[in-house]
Amino acid sequence: MAGTAGLGFPGNLLGVIIAIGGSILFASIMFGRKTPARSYGLAPDLRWYWAAVGFEVVAIIISVWWLGRIDRPDYILPVISVIVGIHFFGLVPAFHSLRFFWIGLVMFLLPIFAILLLPSELRGQHGPVSVRSLVVGVGCALTLWLGALL
Repeated sequence: MAGTAGLGFPGNLLGVIIAIGGSILFASIMFGRKTPARSYGLAPDLRWYWAAVGFEVVAIIISVWWLGRIDRPDYILPVISVIVGIHFFGLVPAFHSLRFFWIGLVMFLLPIFAILLLPSELRGQHGPVSVRSLVVGVGCALTLWLGALL
């Protein structure tokens, strides 16, 4: 939803519908699975898990505060994506799965490329469209859904 917020009506409404519909579809698929999402094997290492989550929470709070203070709200979603990507690297040893590395890599690199290669916004039919937020928000959502389904 965050990625489509800058589209204006009806684009942002479409984003909300897709986000809610996609989440319901994803939940239905996951609950309908015959096998558990986590393979049997080593137990999760909760020290790595909580370290990754703690880093994520603190870094997001500080980043959002700082970006608001220096009047750069257009960087909030990309910076959050970078932080969440780094957090996923900590989940690799926590859950003994390289799946989290690939999710983290995409969520880390996507906003960097978006900042370097895309304009912040474009003039759309209903006003300015935040191109970076759209690409980062939708790209991260697709990455998470695909990672969960695989």
